Amino acid sequence: MRFTSLLGTTVAAMAGLASVNPFANAALFWGASSVPPANPNAAALSLVNNDMFVLYPEFHYKTLYGVRAARTNDTQKRVVYINIPQGVSQTRQTIDITYRDNEKVPSVAIFTKYAQDGVRIVETRTLQMRFSNTRQRIESYEIINSDHTRTQVTMKYDLLSSSGTMMIQNLSTRFSGTLPGAKAWSGSEFGLRASSSTAPKTN
Repeated sequence: MRFTSLLGTTVAAMAGLASVNPFANAALFWGASSVPPANPNAAALSLVNNDMFVLYPEFHYKTLYGVRAARTNDTQKRVVYINIPQGVSQTRQTIDITYRDNEKVPSVAIFTKYAQDGVRIVETRTLQMRFSNTRQRIESYEIINSDHTRTQVTMKYDLLSSSGTMMIQNLSTRFSGTLPGAKAWSGSEFGLRASSSTAPKTN
C-alpha cells in the first residue's frame, strides 16, 4: 500500500511539472529513439542560428558578401521585402515580412534561398515572432523549416534587464535547451538588422 502511494505521488508530481513547464516536459519524457545530445549548447545553437538568420545572442538576418541588400517599404514606412542579390559564393536570397494591421513590429518573416538561376527555390524558413505590447521587445519565436520541422523559442528576461535566457524546444525531436545571455531587440528595427557574411577563403 505504501509503495503504491509513493508511486502515485511521484507520477503526479512529474505530471504537474510537465504541465507547468513544456521544457520540463521535453526533458522528462524522452522518446525511445531520442537521445540527449552530447553538447546541449551546440545543439540548441544549431536550432536558432543558420545561414539565413541568427536569433542568438540577438536577431540579425544575413546578407551575402560583396552585395547590398535592397529593402522595400510599405506606405507606413515598414520594411516588407528584402532582396539580397547573388554574392561571390552564395545564391540570391529574399525575405518577405508581414505585419498585423497597423502594428510597427512584424509577425512573420519568410526567408527564401534560390538556386543559381535565381528563380528556383531550394530552401525556405518561416520565422514567426511575438513582441511585447508595452516595450515592443521580442518575447518568442517559432521557426518552421522546409522539411516541416519546427522549433519554439521563448525569451525569459532577467529582472530589470534587456537580456536573459533563450529557452529552445525542437518540436520534432523533443530536445530542449537553453542559451544564456540572449538580448532583446525591437521588431521595428527589422530592416536595419543585417549582418554580412564573411569573405570567402582564397587559396
